[in-house]
Amino acid sequence: MQFATIITESHVGYALALAESISCQVSDADKVQLHCLVVDSDEQQEACQISANTIVRFYRLADVRGGVYFDVIFQKYHGTDFDAFRWSMKPVFVACLLKDCSPDSLAFVDPDQFFVGDPTVLFEQLDRSRFLLSPHDRPIDPSVEGMFTDNFTDGIFNGGLFVCRADAEDILEWWASVCAHRCEVRRELGCFVDQKYLDAVLTNFHSTDWIRHRGANVASWNMHTRRRQLLDHGAIRIDDQPLICVHFSGSTIRMIDYGIDPNLAPALKLYREVLAKHGINLPFNEKPKSRKHERILPPVQSSTRSWGIRSVARYLKRWLRGPIGNLARTTDRQARDANSPDDQDSSS
Repeated sequence: MQFATIITESHVGYALALAESISCQVSDADKVQLHCLVVDSDEQQEACQISANTIVRFYRLADVRGGVYFDVIFQKYHGTDFDAFRWSMKPVFVACLLKDCSPDSLAFVDPDQFFVGDPTVLFEQLDRSRFLLSPHDRPIDPSVEGMFTDNFTDGIFNGGLFVCRADAEDILEWWASVCAHRCEVRRELGCFVDQKYLDAVLTNFHSTDWIRHRGANVASWNMHTRRRQLLDHGAIRIDDQPLICVHFSGSTIRMIDYGIDPNLAPALKLYREVLAKHGINLPFNEKPKSRKHERILPPVQSSTRSWGIRSVARYLKRWLRGPIGNLARTTDRQARDANSPDDQDSSS
């Protein structure tokens, strides 16, 4: 299995934690490679053997300079908007890997993703689709004011996870071209960095689809649309499917630490432990001084009770008027640093 991610040099520990989480979920017979582009270092790094079957390979910008639209993206963003440069490099890097490494398929995952379930499910739909997107699954009830409108301003799909086959070069080239055209937050123009463009993929390119497994890319933005269940033996299920990977963005971590999304707490505890092994200390987020949200917000999803969409919408409408609602809406509003789980929430 082939995976890819993009980091800055200060976030190597996140990439190693990501690789370790994948390694722990596959059999010894599965060979895993995580291809990691370090966008701010010219130093060649040695590959890192995580386990007998998992290796992390590091790449420099020099290794991808021949990539599609690299020169345009580098000249436009590298010296002026490094975040836009990093985001725009996703299709460039993946296209280079498909060309130079010749894998049959590859999954791109943000460095703040963490696997607690079988990653092979991400590839299962590739027998009939060549490019798979990951939906945010935000609420579609308009009474859930902030989260509802984010669907249409910040993107239906999340840029932090996609899977593709080797014959998806035309999609990656198009994506790189539109990122080269504009990669910024201009909602009035229909632009949200690299991410909003993904809304156009399904209707403009053949053999495309979205990942149907409910346990993939679980995060704060879908905490009211995907039911979390913490079973007695410690396993976590999402809409009665196994939890595969959590996108530990800043808002996802805060919602768990605040007790608003408590059934993901065991996964966050494990994430902190693995990050610590690789030199990353992820501090605990204390609850805000205001406790108003505790009086009006129900548990997101309980292992013993399932909240219907209307019940959730009613509580959310009140919740979103308060201070915690403002924090939750930063899910996509604060996408500024793709490498930082404290700041980056929805677009890598």
